[in-house]
Amino acid sequence: MNALALEPKVISLANTLGVSGGDAVTAIRDYCIKRIQTLTRSARSSLRTIGDLQRVLCEKLNLTIHEVWSDAELGQIVGSYVARGEMVFAYLQCDLDANTYGVLIRLNQRVGKQYAWVAVVDCRGEKRHRRFFTAWHEIVHCITAADQYELPFRRTIIGRKPSDPLERLTDVIAGDVAFFDPIFRPHLDAEAARDANLTFETVERIRDRFCPEASFESTLNACVARYTQPALFLKAGMILKSAEQAALDSPQKEFFKAPAPRPQLRVINTIRNEAARKIGLHIPPHFRIPGSSVITDTFRAGSGTTTHSLAPESLATWMTSGGKKLPALKVNVVARKIGEEVFALLSTQPYACRT
Repeated sequence: MNALALEPKVISLANTLGVSGGDAVTAIRDYCIKRIQTLTRSARSSLRTIGDLQRVLCEKLNLTIHEVWSDAELGQIVGSYVARGEMVFAYLQCDLDANTYGVLIRLNQRVGKQYAWVAVVDCRGEKRHRRFFTAWHEIVHCITAADQYELPFRRTIIGRKPSDPLERLTDVIAGDVAFFDPIFRPHLDAEAARDANLTFETVERIRDRFCPEASFESTLNACVARYTQPALFLKAGMILKSAEQAALDSPQKEFFKAPAPRPQLRVINTIRNEAARKIGLHIPPHFRIPGSSVITDTFRAGSGTTTHSLAPESLATWMTSGGKKLPALKVNVVARKIGEEVFALLSTQPYACRT
């Protein structure tokens, strides 16, 4: 069972929504998919793109989404809603701080028996790269809102590892619905069949066809999760081992006489699909990338370089300093350097070699 399913807040939300089952996360995810199917039933034949789905859901949920691209636009939104008596907007400029990417606000007015909602998505500066996912994060919050329990104001805070279990759960569900399977899967199946496997080029074409506003990484995550063959997405960078980072962060670090540890090329995080899970394809976070790996070659190359393995790479060559090895699975690797990180796709299917 997912550890998130044991969080009291997640269990409480499941109870509030009236869903049950052994796994609260699965129950809430299923609830959201069924709610979307119900809300869009009358418009299903017209849902061609993810934009169509967002438009219909917002209409049914009485949700208005504002994208803010400048301080001036934010000021205009604040002034407009404050003039209508929605005084919570007066604090919006302070609430949208460096770590807050969006807010969901329940208005005082109702449409019929339901409240009206407003989501403000911060697209200023680097936040613009996450605007697609932030919007769907707010839509999920609106889907799971229960009027009698829900607070009228909710902030979406983005960090390396969100601490609030409901925010982590909402991210998971946003990944489901932002790439709604009935709309997304036909693109994935067609493009993956064209390449006979999953590559970065496959993902780029799917993104262009499905939703160019979605980030490459979020599209890649969705492709891996839904791909029918074993696949794992790995992000690598120069980081410390968990124990080394903990020692470095310790208040007593000045008492250690040993030299400070040096970062090495390690796994930052991974996403694997169900097929990969069944064959035991798994690489733990912070695992060191061996020098013989295509991933290391790609990291040493210039940014934007894509490298394909010419032969299967055995994970048995991946070893910790203590001698622990990964299972002896043979995988093919395609890797691309993006900034100071490497994105890698590991698959049990052969890749067509490209130069």
